[in-house]
Amino acid sequence: MNGITGQKEFTDFIGSKNEPGWLKEYRQNNFEAFQASMATVSHYTNMKEIEELLAGPDAEPEIRIEAKGNVIALEFNEGLKKEAGKARKALSEERGTIDRFRAFANAFFTTGYFAFAEKGKGGEFSTEIRVQKGTNCVKSVIAMENGNKIRAKERILSNGDGGAAIIFSSEAKLENCSSLEFSSSEELNPDSTIISSREMHVGRESNSKALYGWFGAKGAKSSVRNHLCGSGAEALHLEAIFGSAKQHFDLSSDLLHEAPDTSAKVSVRSAFNNESSGIFNGMIKILKEGQKTNSFLECHSILLGKNASSNNVPGLEIEANDVKAKHSASVHKIDEEDVFYLESRGIPKEEANRILVSSFFESIINAFPSQNERERFLESIAGKYEGG
Repeated sequence: MNGITGQKEFTDFIGSKNEPGWLKEYRQNNFEAFQASMATVSHYTNMKEIEELLAGPDAEPEIRIEAKGNVIALEFNEGLKKEAGKARKALSEERGTIDRFRAFANAFFTTGYFAFAEKGKGGEFSTEIRVQKGTNCVKSVIAMENGNKIRAKERILSNGDGGAAIIFSSEAKLENCSSLEFSSSEELNPDSTIISSREMHVGRESNSKALYGWFGAKGAKSSVRNHLCGSGAEALHLEAIFGSAKQHFDLSSDLLHEAPDTSAKVSVRSAFNNESSGIFNGMIKILKEGQKTNSFLECHSILLGKNASSNNVPGLEIEANDVKAKHSASVHKIDEEDVFYLESRGIPKEEANRILVSSFFESIINAFPSQNERERFLESIAGKYEGG
């Protein structure tokens, strides 16, 4: 298929799938939302290239899942067969922003994963999404009931060389008194593109801790929306971005305080080498119901290459009158005085730069609970710096 998918292509797509009527209706509703929507992409991003991906899937990634404890994690189609009731409930209760890319992935996903645990139970699972050459549409759902505690690890990789694209829709819903610790690492090859749209809904007295890493793809478009929708909800959102060559990252993160007594923090660190570039749009939005909110957003970048660029844009929208909310942003180069200090201690300049870059990222990565994930992310950053 060439160009943006039309009604005929969509009809042919769902006609080829042996799925229940409720799922076809879900896909139809999202396809209509896709057709009605306009893309919101920064002027730094090649819009034509992104729109060319919206021609329907012509590849299906390989999904590998391992689960421990009392959590059940299944490839999405397997989940539809074995846990049809829970899958239907999870999809029917979806809410939040339907952007163009989320709607497209929801309409055309061919695989993904579905994870849940019974009330009061939990465990951990890891997922590898190995993207094939072509356009891959993927859907993930983490559906948590009251009292669940789940640790989840996700990796997005290329299965071989050549250009691949993944359009990804992700939903996580935490009911009351539940806890999610989630990490996702994008490690695609440099000929690939990723478009990712994620929704996190955090219920009463629940908390989410999420760490996202962006390292491999030539182009990444990502949006994450954290909905604090129950009193006492907490969210910690961390992102690490490292660009080299001509990579470009167009990322956004929203904190949506929809209930009283909620707290949240977004911390983003990015480094850009060579001719890489990035833009980050962050927003704290506090609704009138969000009294007693405590919210913080920070986004900071280091430019390592003469032709690298970065633009960080934080924002506030506040409708309540009894809140604490603040943000900070910066773009700078490595401090030459810091480099000189390390050199004076016998450390070569290149090694000094590496140490300072690692320290820059450690300030947020060390806030993530899992030591294994912290170490893995720091290894990815170290390897990227050497490769850049």
